[in-house]
Amino acid sequence: MQNNLQAILTRVTVSFLLVIGAATAVAQELQKEADMLYERRAFFEASSEYVAAYAKEKNLDSRAHCAFYAGECYRFLHNHDLALEWYDKALGLRYASINPAIFLLYGDVLRDQENFFDAMEWYEKYGSVADRSVADARIEASDIAALSIDEPPSRYIVEPMYTINSPEYDFAPIYSSKKNNTLVFASSRESSAGTGEDPMTGESYMDLFTTTQDKKGRWSEPEPLGNTICTSSNEGAAAFDKKFKTIYFTRCVDEGGSNLACDIYYAPVVGNSYGASQPLYIVDRDEDDSTQLGHPAISPDG
Repeated sequence: MQNNLQAILTRVTVSFLLVIGAATAVAQELQKEADMLYERRAFFEASSEYVAAYAKEKNLDSRAHCAFYAGECYRFLHNHDLALEWYDKALGLRYASINPAIFLLYGDVLRDQENFFDAMEWYEKYGSVADRSVADARIEASDIAALSIDEPPSRYIVEPMYTINSPEYDFAPIYSSKKNNTLVFASSRESSAGTGEDPMTGESYMDLFTTTQDKKGRWSEPEPLGNTICTSSNEGAAAFDKKFKTIYFTRCVDEGGSNLACDIYYAPVVGNSYGASQPLYIVDRDEDDSTQLGHPAISPDG
């Protein structure tokens, strides 16, 4: 009977170890996949992989790694609350002893929420264990920002353009006519071309949109520039030459859910529309497929 009991205990122990081993292998695979996605800047997809790996991982250092990088993904996605939540988990696992930069980044998230005084406390923590000069520069900038909210140093008032903005990313506006009554800007709103989801943002791939201001100062509903400019890939950050005869913009071609190297494209302005776009060929993509080019700016002399 004793031998039977020992045999049962042995089988249970072996089964338990096999389950632990399988769970560890799954967690390691999830973390590896998350790290690969993070390196590709696919922060939206990487965040869910880190969260899943954190839930399955037993090793404390690995759990801290997953928590910190989940926080980083959410920081890049501008989800401040989740970024702080996962930084807190990493701090609870003593990740700061491995990478004190978490103090600096925690402060940055608080700063981006205009919580300047709490941010300065975290910068102070970073300065006490790492780079004092970096901490002091952040503290000084936060102090100036906090004062500027109470006493704005400018006579200009900055307000959001509610009639143009969407819940998604809207950025890089630029005048697209001599009268300064039309704007072109980048957006990942749902009316973008294509049906794909950008693994970096979790939103639609970005396109260029235009809006026109009428004589009463009202801006029209933004519309995409058209299929010679907007594709199922990412387009953004446009610029125009001095005579508004040529548009230059960034395009990051998507292939199988992975953004390839970005390039600057251009197209002629034809009345109220645009001709066929083509790359500037600043680099030879047959020899260099990784250099990123984008966000053009045109000097007054072209």
